[in-house]
Amino acid sequence: MRRITKILGIVTIVTLLLGGAVVPVAATPEVTVSIDAPDEVAPDSDFTANVNISEVVDFDACNYDVSFDASVLRLDNVTSGLIGSTAIPVDIYNEISSGTWRIIQNVPGISGVSGSGYLAVLHFHVIGSQGDSSTISLSNGMLSNNLAEGILATWVGDSVDVVIPPVPVSIDAPDEAAAGSDFTANVNISEVVDFDACNYDVSFDASVLRLDNVTSGLIGSMTIPVDIYTEISPGTWRMVQNVPGLTGVSGSGYLAVLHFHVIGSGGDSSTISLSNGMLANNLAEEITATWVGDSVSVPSVLPGDANGDGNINALDITKVERTIGGLDAETPGADANQDGSVNALDITKIERIIAGLD
Repeated sequence: MRRITKILGIVTIVTLLLGGAVVPVAATPEVTVSIDAPDEVAPDSDFTANVNISEVVDFDACNYDVSFDASVLRLDNVTSGLIGSTAIPVDIYNEISSGTWRIIQNVPGISGVSGSGYLAVLHFHVIGSQGDSSTISLSNGMLSNNLAEGILATWVGDSVDVVIPPVPVSIDAPDEAAAGSDFTANVNISEVVDFDACNYDVSFDASVLRLDNVTSGLIGSMTIPVDIYTEISPGTWRMVQNVPGLTGVSGSGYLAVLHFHVIGSGGDSSTISLSNGMLANNLAEEITATWVGDSVSVPSVLPGDANGDGNINALDITKVERTIGGLDAETPGADANQDGSVNALDITKIERIIAGLD
Protein backbone atom coordinates (compact mmCIF):
# COMPACT_ATOMS: atom_id res chain seq x y z
CA MET A 1 0.00 0.00 0.00
CA ARG A 2 1.46 3.30 -1.06
CA ARG A 3 1.50 5.68 1.89
CA ILE A 4 1.89 9.41 2.25
CA THR A 5 4.80 9.40 4.61
CA LYS A 6 4.42 12.98 5.62
CA ILE A 7 3.23 12.97 9.21
CA LEU A 8 0.15 15.09 9.18
CA GLY A 9 -0.02 15.47 12.92
CA ILE A 10 1.93 14.09 15.89
CA VAL A 11 0.25 14.53 19.19
CA THR A 12 3.17 15.10 21.53
CA ILE A 13 1.34 17.35 23.91
CA VAL A 14 2.58 17.16 27.45
CA THR A 15 -0.14 19.47 28.66
CA LEU A 16 -3.16 20.77 26.83
CA LEU A 17 -5.30 23.63 28.01
CA LEU A 18 -8.98 22.87 27.66
CA GLY A 19 -11.08 25.56 29.28
CA GLY A 20 -8.27 26.27 31.65
CA ALA A 21 -7.88 22.62 32.67
CA VAL A 22 -4.58 20.73 32.28
CA VAL A 23 -4.90 17.34 30.56
CA PRO A 24 -1.93 15.01 31.19
CA VAL A 25 -0.55 12.71 28.49
CA ALA A 26 -0.49 8.98 29.27
CA ALA A 27 2.99 7.42 29.40
CA THR A 28 2.33 4.68 26.84
CA PRO A 29 3.98 3.70 23.52
CA GLU A 30 3.02 5.94 20.63
CA VAL A 31 -0.01 4.78 18.66
CA THR A 32 -0.31 5.02 14.86
CA VAL A 33 -3.60 6.12 13.29
CA SER A 34 -3.60 5.74 9.51
CA ILE A 35 -5.84 5.84 6.46
CA ASP A 36 -6.01 2.55 4.55
CA ALA A 37 -7.38 3.36 1.07
CA PRO A 38 -7.04 1.49 -2.25
CA ASP A 39 -4.25 2.67 -4.54
CA GLU A 40 -6.57 3.02 -7.53
CA VAL A 41 -10.29 3.66 -7.92
CA ALA A 42 -12.48 3.85 -11.00
CA PRO A 43 -14.48 6.92 -12.05
CA ASP A 44 -18.02 6.96 -10.64
CA SER A 45 -17.22 4.08 -8.27
CA ASP A 46 -17.65 3.67 -4.51
CA PHE A 47 -14.89 2.58 -2.15
CA THR A 48 -14.14 2.47 1.57
CA ALA A 49 -11.09 3.57 3.53
CA ASN A 50 -10.50 2.42 7.10
CA VAL A 51 -9.08 4.71 9.76
CA ASN A 52 -6.77 2.09 11.27
CA ILE A 53 -5.33 2.23 14.78
CA SER A 54 -2.49 0.14 16.20
CA GLU A 55 -2.01 -1.22 19.74
CA VAL A 56 -3.86 1.46 21.66
CA VAL A 57 -4.26 1.05 25.46
CA ASP A 58 -7.42 1.99 27.40
CA PHE A 59 -8.78 4.03 24.48
CA ASP A 60 -12.00 5.91 25.27
CA ALA A 61 -12.57 8.79 22.82
CA CYS A 62 -11.14 10.71 19.89
CA ASN A 63 -11.61 13.53 17.46
CA TYR A 64 -9.79 14.12 14.17
CA ASP A 65 -10.25 15.79 10.79
CA VAL A 66 -10.28 13.94 7.46
CA SER A 67 -9.41 16.05 4.40
CA PHE A 68 -9.44 15.26 0.67
CA ASP A 69 -9.91 16.90 -2.73
CA ALA A 70 -13.64 17.59 -2.95
CA SER A 71 -13.44 17.80 -6.75
CA VAL A 72 -12.26 14.18 -6.86
CA LEU A 73 -13.96 12.46 -3.92
CA ARG A 74 -17.26 12.77 -2.05
CA LEU A 75 -17.68 11.43 1.50
CA ASP A 76 -21.11 9.79 1.71
CA ASN A 77 -20.97 8.13 5.12
CA VAL A 78 -18.81 7.34 8.13
CA THR A 79 -19.60 4.12 9.98
CA SER A 80 -18.42 2.53 13.23
CA GLY A 81 -15.00 1.06 13.76
CA LEU A 82 -13.89 -2.00 15.72
CA ILE A 83 -11.06 -2.62 18.18
CA GLY A 84 -10.95 -6.25 19.23
CA SER A 85 -14.63 -7.09 19.71
CA THR A 86 -15.65 -3.57 20.78
CA ALA A 87 -17.53 -1.37 18.32
CA ILE A 88 -16.29 2.24 18.13
CA PRO A 89 -19.38 4.37 17.41
CA VAL A 90 -19.26 7.54 15.34
CA ASP A 91 -21.01 10.21 17.38
CA ILE A 92 -20.53 13.11 14.98
CA TYR A 93 -19.14 13.64 11.50
CA ASN A 94 -19.54 17.09 10.10
CA GLU A 95 -18.13 18.98 7.10
CA ILE A 96 -16.30 21.97 8.53
CA SER A 97 -15.02 23.19 5.15
CA SER A 98 -15.08 21.88 1.59
CA GLY A 99 -13.40 18.48 1.64
CA THR A 100 -12.64 18.53 5.39
CA TRP A 101 -14.79 16.59 7.85
CA ARG A 102 -14.49 16.50 11.63
CA ILE A 103 -15.16 13.16 13.28
CA ILE A 104 -15.89 12.60 16.99
CA GLN A 105 -16.07 9.12 18.54
CA ASN A 106 -16.58 7.77 22.05
CA VAL A 107 -16.47 4.21 23.40
CA PRO A 108 -19.57 3.48 25.54
CA GLY A 109 -18.83 3.35 29.27
CA ILE A 110 -15.57 4.27 30.98
CA SER A 111 -13.64 1.00 30.92
CA GLY A 112 -11.85 1.82 27.66
CA VAL A 113 -10.60 -0.67 25.09
CA SER A 114 -7.12 -1.92 24.19
CA GLY A 115 -5.75 -3.49 21.03
CA SER A 116 -5.62 -2.85 17.28
CA GLY A 117 -8.34 -2.37 14.70
CA TYR A 118 -9.96 0.62 13.06
CA LEU A 119 -11.68 3.71 14.41
CA ALA A 120 -14.11 4.18 11.53
CA VAL A 121 -14.92 3.32 7.92
CA LEU A 122 -15.03 6.20 5.45
CA HIS A 123 -17.43 5.62 2.54
CA PHE A 124 -16.39 7.57 -0.56
CA HIS A 125 -17.79 8.06 -4.05
CA VAL A 126 -15.45 9.01 -6.91
CA ILE A 127 -16.58 12.15 -8.74
CA GLY A 128 -13.24 12.77 -10.46
CA SER A 129 -12.10 11.63 -13.87
CA GLN A 130 -9.36 9.43 -15.28
CA GLY A 131 -5.98 10.85 -14.25
CA ASP A 132 -7.21 12.66 -11.13
CA SER A 133 -5.84 11.87 -7.69
CA SER A 134 -6.48 12.89 -4.11
CA THR A 135 -4.73 12.60 -0.79
CA ILE A 136 -6.84 11.57 2.19
CA SER A 137 -5.17 13.17 5.19
CA LEU A 138 -5.64 13.15 8.95
CA SER A 139 -5.08 16.25 11.08
CA ASN A 140 -6.00 17.88 14.40
CA GLY A 141 -6.22 14.47 16.00
CA MET A 142 -6.64 13.71 19.68
CA LEU A 143 -6.94 10.33 21.36
CA SER A 144 -8.06 10.07 24.98
CA ASN A 145 -7.85 7.17 27.42
CA ASN A 146 -10.38 6.31 30.13
CA LEU A 147 -8.59 8.57 32.63
CA ALA A 148 -9.09 11.60 30.37
CA GLU A 149 -5.38 11.55 29.50
CA GLY A 150 -4.10 12.18 25.98
CA ILE A 151 -2.64 9.22 24.10
CA LEU A 152 0.43 9.96 22.00
CA ALA A 153 -0.31 9.23 18.32
CA THR A 154 1.09 9.59 14.83
CA TRP A 155 -1.48 10.43 12.17
CA VAL A 156 -0.74 9.17 8.65
CA GLY A 157 -2.75 9.72 5.46
CA ASP A 158 -2.97 7.92 2.15
CA SER A 159 -3.86 8.70 -1.48
CA VAL A 160 -5.93 7.34 -4.35
CA ASP A 161 -5.54 7.65 -8.11
CA VAL A 162 -8.54 7.66 -10.42
CA VAL A 163 -7.96 5.20 -13.26
CA ILE A 164 -10.13 3.36 -15.72
CA PRO A 165 -9.38 -0.33 -15.12
CA PRO A 166 -8.34 -2.31 -18.20
CA VAL A 167 -11.05 -4.37 -19.83
CA PRO A 168 -10.32 -8.11 -19.63
CA VAL A 169 -10.49 -10.02 -22.92
CA SER A 170 -9.92 -13.75 -22.53
CA ILE A 171 -10.18 -17.09 -24.29
CA ASP A 172 -12.62 -19.54 -22.69
CA ALA A 173 -11.73 -23.01 -24.01
CA PRO A 174 -12.43 -26.46 -22.56
CA ASP A 175 -9.61 -28.04 -20.57
CA GLU A 176 -9.68 -31.13 -22.78
CA ALA A 177 -10.88 -31.98 -26.28
CA ALA A 178 -10.71 -35.51 -27.70
CA ALA A 179 -8.70 -36.31 -30.80
CA GLY A 180 -10.89 -35.89 -33.88
CA SER A 181 -13.49 -33.83 -32.01
CA ASP A 182 -14.83 -30.33 -32.54
CA PHE A 183 -15.08 -27.68 -29.84
CA THR A 184 -15.72 -23.96 -29.49
CA ALA A 185 -13.86 -21.30 -27.52
CA ASN A 186 -15.38 -17.91 -26.74
CA VAL A 187 -13.39 -14.68 -26.82
CA ASN A 188 -14.91 -13.23 -23.66
CA ILE A 189 -15.00 -9.52 -22.74
CA SER A 190 -16.02 -7.94 -19.42
CA GLU A 191 -17.53 -4.56 -18.53
CA VAL A 192 -16.54 -2.66 -21.64
CA VAL A 193 -17.94 0.86 -22.15
CA ASP A 194 -18.97 2.31 -25.53
CA PHE A 195 -17.19 -0.45 -27.44
CA ASP A 196 -17.25 0.03 -31.22
CA ALA A 197 -14.49 -1.98 -32.93
CA CYS A 198 -11.52 -4.27 -32.38
CA ASN A 199 -8.76 -6.26 -33.97
CA TYR A 200 -6.67 -9.04 -32.41
CA ASP A 201 -4.67 -12.13 -33.32
CA VAL A 202 -5.50 -15.66 -32.18
CA SER A 203 -2.58 -18.12 -32.18
CA PHE A 204 -2.40 -21.87 -31.53
CA ASP A 205 -0.40 -24.98 -32.42
CA ALA A 206 -1.44 -25.77 -35.99
CA SER A 207 -0.28 -29.39 -35.58
CA VAL A 208 -2.85 -29.87 -32.78
CA LEU A 209 -5.78 -27.61 -33.70
CA ARG A 210 -7.46 -26.41 -36.87
CA LEU A 211 -9.63 -23.28 -36.91
CA ASP A 212 -12.66 -24.00 -39.10
CA ASN A 213 -14.83 -20.94 -38.48
CA VAL A 214 -15.24 -17.74 -36.47
CA THR A 215 -18.78 -16.57 -35.75
CA SER A 216 -20.31 -13.44 -34.25
CA GLY A 217 -20.14 -12.49 -30.58
CA LEU A 218 -22.71 -10.91 -28.30
CA ILE A 219 -22.51 -8.10 -25.73
CA GLY A 220 -25.82 -7.65 -23.97
CA SER A 221 -28.34 -7.95 -26.80
CA MET A 222 -25.95 -6.51 -29.42
CA THR A 223 -24.47 -8.86 -32.01
CA ILE A 224 -20.76 -8.28 -32.64
CA PRO A 225 -20.13 -9.23 -36.29
CA VAL A 226 -16.87 -10.71 -37.51
CA ASP A 227 -15.87 -8.60 -40.51
CA ILE A 228 -12.58 -10.35 -41.29
CA TYR A 229 -10.73 -13.42 -40.08
CA THR A 230 -7.68 -14.41 -42.03
CA GLU A 231 -4.67 -16.66 -41.43
CA ILE A 232 -1.58 -14.45 -41.40
CA SER A 233 0.82 -17.32 -40.61
CA PRO A 234 0.38 -21.01 -39.74
CA GLY A 235 -1.70 -21.15 -36.56
CA THR A 236 -2.17 -17.36 -36.27
CA TRP A 237 -5.40 -15.73 -37.41
CA ARG A 238 -6.24 -12.01 -37.42
CA MET A 239 -9.75 -10.91 -36.44
CA VAL A 240 -11.39 -7.59 -37.29
CA GLN A 241 -14.79 -6.71 -35.83
CA ASN A 242 -17.03 -3.63 -35.86
CA VAL A 243 -20.31 -2.86 -34.12
CA PRO A 244 -22.90 -1.47 -36.57
CA GLY A 245 -23.56 2.26 -36.19
CA LEU A 246 -21.78 4.79 -34.00
CA THR A 247 -23.50 4.43 -30.63
CA GLY A 248 -21.24 1.68 -29.33
CA VAL A 249 -22.22 -0.97 -26.81
CA SER A 250 -21.50 -1.41 -23.10
CA GLY A 251 -21.52 -4.49 -20.90
CA SER A 252 -20.09 -8.00 -20.81
CA GLY A 253 -20.29 -10.93 -23.20
CA TYR A 254 -18.07 -12.33 -25.93
CA LEU A 255 -16.51 -10.84 -29.05
CA ALA A 256 -16.54 -14.02 -31.14
CA VAL A 257 -16.83 -17.80 -31.10
CA LEU A 258 -13.84 -19.78 -32.39
CA HIS A 259 -14.75 -23.15 -33.94
CA PHE A 260 -11.87 -25.64 -33.69
CA HIS A 261 -11.26 -29.22 -34.84
CA VAL A 262 -8.68 -31.36 -33.01
CA ILE A 263 -6.13 -32.82 -35.42
CA GLY A 264 -3.63 -33.76 -32.71
CA SER A 265 -3.31 -37.06 -30.87
CA GLY A 266 -3.66 -38.14 -27.27
CA GLY A 267 -1.11 -36.38 -25.09
CA ASP A 268 -0.86 -33.29 -27.32
CA SER A 269 -1.78 -29.84 -26.06
CA SER A 270 -1.97 -26.31 -27.37
CA THR A 271 -2.21 -22.83 -25.96
CA ILE A 272 -4.73 -20.49 -27.58
CA SER A 273 -3.27 -17.03 -27.16
CA LEU A 274 -4.40 -13.47 -27.88
CA SER A 275 -1.97 -10.81 -29.09
CA ASN A 276 -1.77 -7.49 -30.95
CA GLY A 277 -5.17 -6.56 -29.57
CA MET A 278 -6.84 -3.18 -29.91
CA LEU A 279 -10.27 -2.10 -28.63
CA ALA A 280 -11.79 1.19 -29.78
CA ASN A 281 -14.75 3.12 -28.41
CA ASN A 282 -17.29 5.10 -30.41
CA LEU A 283 -15.09 8.22 -30.23
CA ALA A 284 -12.21 6.37 -31.93
CA GLU A 285 -10.31 6.28 -28.63
CA GLU A 286 -8.40 3.25 -27.43
CA ILE A 287 -9.93 1.20 -24.62
CA THR A 288 -7.19 -0.18 -22.39
CA ALA A 289 -7.45 -3.96 -22.17
CA THR A 290 -5.69 -7.06 -20.90
CA TRP A 291 -5.54 -10.02 -23.27
CA VAL A 292 -5.46 -13.50 -21.69
CA GLY A 293 -5.24 -16.84 -23.47
CA ASP A 294 -6.13 -20.39 -22.50
CA SER A 295 -4.99 -23.92 -23.29
CA VAL A 296 -6.53 -27.23 -24.30
CA SER A 297 -5.17 -30.76 -23.92
CA VAL A 298 -5.90 -33.84 -25.99
CA PRO A 299 -6.44 -36.71 -23.53
CA SER A 300 -4.67 -39.99 -24.19
CA VAL A 301 -7.00 -42.61 -25.65
CA LEU A 302 -7.34 -46.08 -24.17
CA PRO A 303 -7.60 -48.50 -27.13
CA GLY A 304 -10.93 -50.29 -26.87
CA ASP A 305 -12.62 -47.49 -24.90
CA ALA A 306 -14.89 -46.75 -27.85
CA ASN A 307 -17.34 -44.57 -25.94
CA GLY A 308 -14.59 -42.62 -24.16
CA ASP A 309 -15.86 -43.13 -20.60
CA GLY A 310 -12.52 -44.41 -19.28
CA ASN A 311 -13.63 -48.04 -18.99
CA ILE A 312 -13.65 -51.01 -21.38
CA ASN A 313 -16.81 -53.08 -21.12
CA ALA A 314 -19.87 -54.24 -23.07
CA LEU A 315 -20.83 -50.65 -23.83
CA ASP A 316 -17.74 -50.39 -26.03
CA ILE A 317 -18.68 -53.53 -27.96
CA THR A 318 -22.04 -51.96 -28.80
CA LYS A 319 -20.35 -48.67 -29.69
CA VAL A 320 -18.04 -50.42 -32.17
CA GLU A 321 -20.98 -52.30 -33.69
CA ARG A 322 -22.82 -49.00 -34.20
CA THR A 323 -19.69 -47.47 -35.72
CA ILE A 324 -19.27 -50.34 -38.17
CA GLY A 325 -22.98 -50.07 -39.03
CA GLY A 326 -22.61 -46.35 -39.80
CA LEU A 327 -24.93 -45.34 -36.94
CA ASP A 328 -22.24 -43.52 -34.92
CA ALA A 329 -19.15 -41.56 -35.87
CA GLU A 330 -15.81 -43.27 -35.41
CA THR A 331 -14.04 -42.53 -32.13
CA PRO A 332 -10.31 -42.86 -31.40
CA GLY A 333 -10.85 -45.64 -28.88
CA ALA A 334 -12.96 -47.71 -31.26
CA ASP A 335 -9.83 -48.93 -33.06
CA ALA A 336 -9.10 -51.42 -30.28
CA ASN A 337 -6.35 -53.29 -32.11
CA GLN A 338 -4.85 -50.06 -33.46
CA ASP A 339 -4.57 -51.18 -37.07
CA GLY A 340 -6.08 -47.96 -38.42
CA SER A 341 -9.53 -49.39 -39.15
CA VAL A 342 -12.67 -50.05 -37.15
CA ASN A 343 -14.14 -53.47 -37.99
CA ALA A 344 -15.02 -56.85 -36.51
CA LEU A 345 -11.43 -57.36 -35.37
CA ASP A 346 -11.96 -54.58 -32.86
CA ILE A 347 -15.06 -56.28 -31.42
CA THR A 348 -13.01 -59.42 -30.78
CA LYS A 349 -10.17 -57.36 -29.31
CA ILE A 350 -12.54 -55.68 -26.86
CA GLU A 351 -14.01 -59.06 -25.85
CA ARG A 352 -10.50 -60.37 -25.14
CA ILE A 353 -9.67 -57.25 -23.07
CA ILE A 354 -12.83 -57.63 -21.01
CA ALA A 355 -12.08 -61.34 -20.46
CA GLY A 356 -8.55 -60.52 -19.29
CA LEU A 357 -6.92 -62.38 -22.19
CA ASP A 358 -5.20 -59.31 -23.61
